[in-house]
Amino acid sequence: MPVEMKFNVAPAAAPQINLAAPAAAPQIQLAAPVAAPQIQLAAPEPAAILPDPDTIKMFFGQIPRWWTEGDCTTFFQQYGRVYQVFLLRDKDSQQSKGCGFVTYFHKRDALTAQSKLHNTVTIDGMLHRIQMRPAVEKDRRRNNSGSSVHGASTNSTHTMNSGHTPLASATEPLTRLAECSHLFVGNIPSTFTDDQLLETFQNFGVVMSATVCRDKPTNASKRFGFVTFTNCGDAQRAIQAMNGIPIGDRRLCVELKKG
Repeated sequence: MPVEMKFNVAPAAAPQINLAAPAAAPQIQLAAPVAAPQIQLAAPEPAAILPDPDTIKMFFGQIPRWWTEGDCTTFFQQYGRVYQVFLLRDKDSQQSKGCGFVTYFHKRDALTAQSKLHNTVTIDGMLHRIQMRPAVEKDRRRNNSGSSVHGASTNSTHTMNSGHTPLASATEPLTRLAECSHLFVGNIPSTFTDDQLLETFQNFGVVMSATVCRDKPTNASKRFGFVTFTNCGDAQRAIQAMNGIPIGDRRLCVELKKG
């Protein structure tokens, strides 16, 4: 008989594998953020309230009559900070005469505007170039009662400007300029208006004002008037050319205003 043999074989134990503990993630030390540098900004200088003592009031002419003081300020401030603008207006209608005065805070800006604009720029809709020069002392006093940037001057003297004459020096004494540029005009026709008087003399230079003197009760012309140029040389040329010229039934008397 076959012999049955039994073997007791113990199962082999599963191999033990020791896994190393995972390495800890490296710790990265981040430097603290650098604080932003503190920048100290200087406080802005306060804007000047009053113009420089040596600033110049400038007369300007040949601007549109529909321009307001605000329009003039916008136009002139491209050359510097504007302190005041006066527009000369008709006393009765308050219509602008197309001219006035501008004062800059700084003299250098006034002179820059003069050099850039006088006899150089023609505004759209106008026939003549802008006229710009330092105002004479007479007009400084006359316009002290006028309005500033948002007001209106009520000066009744006809004021206009259409010549093309080189400017007098900005340093020419104002009193001398007033004396040598203010003309008496006698023997004018009785029908002459301020406009006609101005048109008679405007070809000789920049006419600042032209006024026919009238009797207050009747408003009748006294047949004489006054013309003011902004340049002494222009006034002298007007005297030489117009004195003794016949107009109507008389000859004009043109001379420097006395007194």
